[in-house]
Amino acid sequence: MKYRLTDEQYKEGLLKRDSFILEHIYQELFPGIAKHVLEHNGSQEDAEDVFQEGLMVLYRKAKGDALMLSSSFYTFLYAVCKRIWLKKKSRRKGRLALSLEEAELIQLAEDATLILEQSEQYALYRSKFELLGEACQQVLRLFFSGESMVEIAKEMGFSDARYAKKRKFICKEQLVKLIKSDSRYQELR
Repeated sequence: MKYRLTDEQYKEGLLKRDSFILEHIYQELFPGIAKHVLEHNGSQEDAEDVFQEGLMVLYRKAKGDALMLSSSFYTFLYAVCKRIWLKKKSRRKGRLALSLEEAELIQLAEDATLILEQSEQYALYRSKFELLGEACQQVLRLFFSGESMVEIAKEMGFSDARYAKKRKFICKEQLVKLIKSDSRYQELR
């Protein structure tokens, strides 16, 4: 039986550059991303580059405290890698060989755009998070930090884990509704 890590363990391991976690990430998550790249006209080397770039994006987000997982770590990494691969493919189609300087400038511009988009998304998330009641904020903070429902119930003084799960769901739904009701949401999608 394979040892399964939690999304929070992936995130913390990536942030701390933990060799055990990084090895686990490569063994468990790379094959799915490699499959996508290979099925979409890429090579094994392309898959390795895309995966490495995807991990770097997640690392920078985690380091900047902007990695808020609304899905699983793998799903988030897969989406980032898929986007990176699409950009690489479109660059290959539309351009002849670029000088190293030109390629670096393009990559810097794309990184800056991605960072700007991420900071705007995070600003929207934070502004809407602050509109939630204190109890909802606390429940979601505990949930996003990787606490179990049992621990959340204990910390919040709830009767049991089922109630904690219900409250987390309600609070998350409120947050999503607040975010989607903001005009910036459609622009940032």
